[in-house]
Amino acid sequence: MASFFSNSKKEERKVDYKLVIEKLETCINAQNDNVTIAEYLDAFKQIRLFFTLMGKIFDIVSSDINAKINILEEYMKSEEGKNYHDVRSMLEYESSNNLLKNSRKPSGSRTLLRLHRGLEFLYVLLEAIVDLPPDENIVHVAQGAYKGTLGKYHPWAIYYGMLMALKTLSTTKDLVHRTAEQTAVEDFQSDVGPTIIKAGRNAHTIIQTLYREKGCLELK
Repeated sequence: MASFFSNSKKEERKVDYKLVIEKLETCINAQNDNVTIAEYLDAFKQIRLFFTLMGKIFDIVSSDINAKINILEEYMKSEEGKNYHDVRSMLEYESSNNLLKNSRKPSGSRTLLRLHRGLEFLYVLLEAIVDLPPDENIVHVAQGAYKGTLGKYHPWAIYYGMLMALKTLSTTKDLVHRTAEQTAVEDFQSDVGPTIIKAGRNAHTIIQTLYREKGCLELK
């Protein structure tokens, strides 16, 4: 796994939370319980920025997200790109053609599964902080969110490193200030955060079901 967040001067723009919400909502095709990959990745480009702005110690996570976005976009631009329009078609194509465990490069299904797990961490983290007083330290709840989501899949070295990285966090107010442009912490906790949680959970639930149906939730 690569890296999460960075305070480098190259990345001073803030997260467009409205775009995160828009893309997480529009990537869902509720009629056939499916998720469009291009719009899902658009949401993750902003989520990657969220992690980047959390601090330089999270650079590994940010780089890892970026690498996975690039892999999936390469598949979408390939001759077989039509099979990577949405999660259902990708899983069907790769499972039917024995591509789930691609020896040359990570399969699209394996790659998106890693982003899927990251999305769960994000919305569980937000669930933990939207109800806290803005000036209360969030280290404990952030570590709890990680342990219950991404931490279940990480080897010890990464697991320990992430817990140490999360110790650098401060308060909800500080996190919103670092990541959100012209968003008051009160608005984030009462409106923006809960809306991201709902949209993220909805997308996660659909993808979780699609992967479970194909027996792909534990892809190595």
